[in-house]
Amino acid sequence: MRAMLICLTLALCVSCGSPTVLPTATPIYVVITNTPIPATMTATTVPSPTTIPSATALPTETLVPTETLIPSETAVPTQTPRPSKTPQPTAVPVVSCATQAAPFKTRVLAVRKAYRPLVDKVYSYTLELVDANFDEARVTAAFAGIDTIEVPACADVGEILYYFRLLRDTLWPAFIEMKIESNGQYPSEESFARVRSWHEEIKGFERNIDELITTIP
Repeated sequence: MRAMLICLTLALCVSCGSPTVLPTATPIYVVITNTPIPATMTATTVPSPTTIPSATALPTETLVPTETLIPSETAVPTQTPRPSKTPQPTAVPVVSCATQAAPFKTRVLAVRKAYRPLVDKVYSYTLELVDANFDEARVTAAFAGIDTIEVPACADVGEILYYFRLLRDTLWPAFIEMKIESNGQYPSEESFARVRSWHEEIKGFERNIDELITTIP
């Protein structure tokens, strides 16, 4: 309160004195420009939830409606095929084993007939009965074609051909021996002994062959 009174007194004193010329105040102009407010300072307008586009939303594919297949009026229902009759196997005529083995037996007997005189010739030599015609070519001719004889499948008689070969391979050296030893001379005792040994082998082969021939149907 006191301070207010002092201020009032001072004001009165000033107003009673000579007037003081105060300098004219120069007006100050303030230019105001319309500066756009940064976007960051403006109030954020929150769009309606229905208007916010989804940043990650993928475009929706337009679904093409599936065409309904209309059954053809003229379509013929599929007929279930009837089972065909099982074909009956054609009856195969049964061939007896004797019929199958007949060609084999014929050829075997022909070979046996061809080599029998040769075996008799060797036997005569073992008795020291020497004559001519000890040609080994007769052995080759007697057994010609034995490798082409077909064994029948219905009978186990193929071993006959095995003994034919053994007999041939024994007759051949025996005829060579008899031919050399009787060529212009009388054979030695050693030669007779060798031929007797071969003849024993030949008899064994013949015995096996004859036994096997009886088993051919």
